[in-house]
Amino acid sequence: CASPIVAASLAVAVALPATGLVGVNFLPADDRSEAALAIQAPPGTDLAYTARKAEEAAAIARRHPEVAATYTTVGDPTTEAVSAASVYLTLRPRAERARDAAAIARALRADVAAVGGAVVSVSATGDASDLTK
Repeated sequence: CASPIVAASLAVAVALPATGLVGVNFLPADDRSEAALAIQAPPGTDLAYTARKAEEAAAIARRHPEVAATYTTVGDPTTEAVSAASVYLTLRPRAERARDAAAIARALRADVAAVGGAVVSVSATGDASDLTK
């Protein structure tokens, strides 16, 4: 008698995340008031081109009122590739923002799609979501 009830309970428990009624993450996203952009220019690109693309992406990020500061690095010291760049974003404190870092990262993702000639990935520090372009 108990096995149909157990089977039904198991089926409901497995199906709930697919309905969106319950989350699938063990921990909520951590809003550390930080985000990052990773820029990848085509192979063989020179340093100046990569720097222009990184600045283009950083300028787009600075248009968001939640972004307090940006810090850009161009080149990968590990591989010595000049076709990679990173833009670190410091966000305003959480109490001063209407959106959390993950929501800002999603908005940035849509905006940096306008950067042509490079692939720009966006992530919010502490958020495990895949927010790449």
